[in-house]
Amino acid sequence: HFSEIDPNMPFLQVDNADEIIHKICHLQIESLKDTAELMESATVEEAGHMLLSSRHIVVFGISPNNILGELFKRKMESIGHLVYIANMGESGMIANSLTEKDCAVLISYSGNNENREPMRYIKALKENNVKLVGITSGGNNYIRENIRCVLTISTHERLFTKISGFATEESINFILNILFAYCFSQNYMQNYNHK
Repeated sequence: HFSEIDPNMPFLQVDNADEIIHKICHLQIESLKDTAELMESATVEEAGHMLLSSRHIVVFGISPNNILGELFKRKMESIGHLVYIANMGESGMIANSLTEKDCAVLISYSGNNENREPMRYIKALKENNVKLVGITSGGNNYIRENIRCVLTISTHERLFTKISGFATEESINFILNILFAYCFSQNYMQNYNHK
């Protein structure tokens, strides 16, 4: 889907406001389409069932992923499911406090370095039999090697040499919206009335 616009440099210094509007719109639409094609319904269903069957749901990720998690938190709480965002400095304590009754959602673009957040908590979460949902890039990485249920981010942006994460943030937000929508759909009228 990323044929016309470079996701790393989607607009140029010479572009006017109309061109920037068009290019960012096009980029985000392409990111959504790409993410939708990467999604597998069985994985969405598995992740949704894990979320719905959990006492606590905790989102692990560093900024801006944890900020996107805040939007997911608000939506899930609107239908009666409490979600927590693991803040840096407290993530280890939270990871070690969760049990098999809980679910952790780990969001990382690269998903690679097992010593960095949020990957560094996977071992403790697995030892505590916490249900795990990963959201990361395609290809092999630490999250994919250690978590069975993984949803794939559209990854056409470079990690550091980009203007902003326009496409990646759109992709992650879309995945979280799909998870919320699936959870909502499982008890549609009760959730609608609750809201």
